[in-house]
Amino acid sequence: MKIHGVFGGIGKTLGVRNYRYYWIGSFISILGFWIHKLALAWLTWELTKSPFWLGMVGFAALFPSFIFSPFSGALADRFGMRLVAYYSIVASGLLALLLGILVSLEMATIEIVFVLTFLQGTGLAFDLPARQGLVNLLVKKEDLSSAIALNTTTFHIGAFIGPAIFGFLLEFLSIQWVFYANALTFLVFTLCLRELNISEIKNLSTPMYKITEDIREGIYYLLGHKGIRSLFILAIIPHLFIRPFVDFLPGFSEEVFYRGADGFAILASSFGLGSLLLGFLLAVRGKTQG
Repeated sequence: MKIHGVFGGIGKTLGVRNYRYYWIGSFISILGFWIHKLALAWLTWELTKSPFWLGMVGFAALFPSFIFSPFSGALADRFGMRLVAYYSIVASGLLALLLGILVSLEMATIEIVFVLTFLQGTGLAFDLPARQGLVNLLVKKEDLSSAIALNTTTFHIGAFIGPAIFGFLLEFLSIQWVFYANALTFLVFTLCLRELNISEIKNLSTPMYKITEDIREGIYYLLGHKGIRSLFILAIIPHLFIRPFVDFLPGFSEEVFYRGADGFAILASSFGLGSLLLGFLLAVRGKTQG
């Protein structure tokens, strides 16, 4: 029995070699993202016991996306999405490794954590748009809906099982090994990206100063297109008013529920469960219409 006969759009999409390599690398790096995010929050809480700093570190992780993501798209158009994603991932992996080393040497302060988090957030701001754009080059148009849904589901799988991995590493090793593990996941993803057999159209002849014009055109198009504008608003509202609560879970775990890292991991794991189920249903369905 063929796999796509059982799993619908998921099996068909994973049957594509390029996408399969991409998905494996992406899945592993997403696990790394979640264990790093949780370790970062717990480290911040251990260093400060301050909700203010939990919020500030969460801000440092996400704010660069609002500033630099448009530049990522413009650079990806010029140099290619795989190249932008590759070097962004390498930079993020090195920063995770550096943080692990500083924690091992007991040199990590909250100020250093804040700066490294901002820098890694900048790397992710360039990585994620390019990484997501790659999907269009890896599957046929009719399989794109399943691929996007599978990417979303993969993110929430990471949100669900990442806390368990975080808890295991923290229980049997120590927090710096979480950062080392995340650095390793970035390495795996770079190796998977090198395996992709794709051809990209690059606009190397376009002057660099045209990038700002491209960004401005993109913003005008976003604001002028009713459908895309509505989707953008729907996407940004939960990121501003709902998702940030995850950054405060270490404080809730210890101050409200009188639990340690284990309680924090349980709370964080529950975050992705509902989205995981919905994303899986969309991926199996293989389409968004009807």
